[in-house]
Amino acid sequence: AAGGPAAAAAAWRELLAESRDRGSALCPTETVRVAADRLVRVHALDADGREGLRSLVRAVEQSWYGAASGDGSEVGVAVARVRASLRRCAPLSLRARLLPRSLLFRRDGQEPPALGAEDQPDRGPRVGLG
Repeated sequence: AAGGPAAAAAAWRELLAESRDRGSALCPTETVRVAADRLVRVHALDADGREGLRSLVRAVEQSWYGAASGDGSEVGVAVARVRASLRRCAPLSLRARLLPRSLLFRRDGQEPPALGAEDQPDRGPRVGLG
């Protein structure tokens, strides 16, 4: 996300794709805060990733519901922090790097099913944004 009025929404979509690539598609009807909390739990983000996600959630909510402020540069920093945390805490498999789920769709337009809990590695205790 390079900045500007649509930076926060674009950054949010990118993080949703990152989560999908790791086998966890988020429900489109969830609020940004609920989805962010799920990202933290499912991918066991570390403190730096949680802080970046908090900043991004604030930016997304402000861009959607309030007057945009700033040049959007904080969005880029926040996304970089979350993505780095995802690489540390929930690294992609070789298959996911070569064939990202966010780019693969079935003929009926639906995404491939997310991995079940039994297919995902144990990532330790789950913690929320709080």
